[in-house]
Amino acid sequence: MGASQSIRKSYEGYIPSTGFQAKLSPGSQVMTSGGYTKMRFEQDPATGDNPNFNESNSLFYAPADGTYFFEGKVLWASNQPRATDGRIDLLFYVNGSSRVEGRHMFITDAQNTYFFQSRAFGIFNLNMGDTVGLYLYHNMGTNRYTYNDTTGWSSFGGFRISE
Repeated sequence: MGASQSIRKSYEGYIPSTGFQAKLSPGSQVMTSGGYTKMRFEQDPATGDNPNFNESNSLFYAPADGTYFFEGKVLWASNQPRATDGRIDLLFYVNGSSRVEGRHMFITDAQNTYFFQSRAFGIFNLNMGDTVGLYLYHNMGTNRYTYNDTTGWSSFGGFRISE
């Protein structure tokens, strides 16, 4: 095989960039108690524009079949501690169905504001065109709000790790 054939074969197998990083859309987002809230994200200008992440619906679209890694985290605040029977879940949805549940941690500051950061990681086998989104669930009795953050405490990202 000549050099030009090798280059052409390599080019024909080219898959566009699959990596993306998105940050929480500006402003606070309401998270209804007892319901699953789809988190809204926008592309992070620092990491470039990836056509596989759609800002209008906050979904990643797999550009090719393969195994993908995703991470998500959401910071939110409350003036009340988490109830002992309260549940907080950060979940990836693949093609509209729940797939992986994350965990959370919380801390309090001197003003008794409780900060919760929910995090999730997942590895999924996706087909071209499959979608992945990030949802948050809680049952803490009242609506809660995301922390209005522009520094990256809340983000959603991922990339393909193998064919």
